[in-house]
Amino acid sequence: MPLRPLLVSAALLLACEPQSSAPSAAPKPHSAPAAEFRWPPLPSEGFVAGRPATQEDVQAGRAAFSMEKDGQRIGEPLSIPIPQYAFHVAQSGERTPGIIIQAEVGDGIAVYGMRTIPDGALISGLEPDFVLLGTSVPAESPH
Repeated sequence: MPLRPLLVSAALLLACEPQSSAPSAAPKPHSAPAAEFRWPPLPSEGFVAGRPATQEDVQAGRAAFSMEKDGQRIGEPLSIPIPQYAFHVAQSGERTPGIIIQAEVGDGIAVYGMRTIPDGALISGLEPDFVLLGTSVPAESPH
């Protein structure tokens, strides 16, 4: 199924809930028992690092969003390692494991894009909604 492009506008940047690449798909927490969960190796492609994401990156699945305002790209890459392991933490406290595939700041607001594990859904959210785990395989599981 083709990815639905996500245009991050100034108004959308203020939203706290993650954005999904599929119209009806919300990020799903990993439901397997903790003993079965395994972090995959970090990918060597399929992410955007060192530059802002474009709509083409979103359409190709390399990014969860393209940060634009009034038709102009406003995103600047954040200086963090991309890709890296992370958890998205919902307001309920539920943690979804994934891999950060982009990190940008626009209008002073930092936004991360993540591919969830194990289903591969693309989500985006504000910086405080994520716990970054670095580039080494984490010892920590989502449970």
